[in-house]
Amino acid sequence: MIFKKREKFCNCLGEKVNKHFVDVVQIFWKSKTNFKTYFPEGFKISDWVDSKEKPSDFSHEPIITWIGHSSFLIQVGGLNILTDPIFGDLSLMYPRNFAPGILPQHLPKVDIILISHNHRDHLDLRSLKVFKKEQPQIFVPMKVKKILETKGYKNLFEFNWWDEKKIELNNVKNGTKVTFLPTLHWSIRGILDLNKSLWGSWMIESNQSKIYFGADSAYSDHYTKISKKFSQIDVAIMPIAPCEPRQLTKNTHMDAHESSNAFLDLNAKTFIPMHWGTFRLGTDSFDGPIKKLREWWDENLENLEDKILYIPKFGEKVRL
Repeated sequence: MIFKKREKFCNCLGEKVNKHFVDVVQIFWKSKTNFKTYFPEGFKISDWVDSKEKPSDFSHEPIITWIGHSSFLIQVGGLNILTDPIFGDLSLMYPRNFAPGILPQHLPKVDIILISHNHRDHLDLRSLKVFKKEQPQIFVPMKVKKILETKGYKNLFEFNWWDEKKIELNNVKNGTKVTFLPTLHWSIRGILDLNKSLWGSWMIESNQSKIYFGADSAYSDHYTKISKKFSQIDVAIMPIAPCEPRQLTKNTHMDAHESSNAFLDLNAKTFIPMHWGTFRLGTDSFDGPIKKLREWWDENLENLEDKILYIPKFGEKVRL
């Protein structure tokens, strides 16, 4: 359920959303004054890049390609779906560690773009310009539509939590359905718009496949609620960073251990991590979140008999 107070969204009554902004300022300061080595000894960019194979024009069976951060090309049911596209630096203070796993000019024709919330690392207007001529359908949370309308985008569809839509292209129903789902997060883009637009995650259902795009979230019981609506989730694409400093990030982001517990709450089959390694957004080391993820997985093997952990490289395709 979504609560609004004074035209603002919140996760629950009594939530102190101003604290999120204060936390972000502190995280920024700590990330820029923490001089510990970010990349591990012997680190090679080539070890984390697999972009030799260009994406196909389309696929009916699921193919998921990590572009970086929360940006994925999800090809399923003959559709090309892009999540939270960002191809360049976040800002001068937050440069990319890696080039995009797929360069914009190598993308197939994009049919759908899913936006999870208005933070600048998820709603990047410079990256969206790539698609302005083709005008794909763009699905956004409540009160985000007006941001894109002013920039000339037309095929915009706004969602509340639990809203669903069957995909229709050229007046033909595709058989694919998307649903906008809760997360425990917040929104801000400027100085005066704190929580004036919604945030969330997405479920894609197509060809008997269910793919969950988890976006940004702290840990909460909403994963259990999602699992009650969607049984047999094939893939959960889950955020695992920023992890540190934990006392500041825990209210808005999961670490790898929490994200893995959320994966179990969802009762999904395959775990694909995201939101790590592309930008240095906290005081984590580059591979710290992945080490935590592998550590948790090894310690919980007895609960993971039928589960799969797939850690893609930048540009690597995951075929289901």
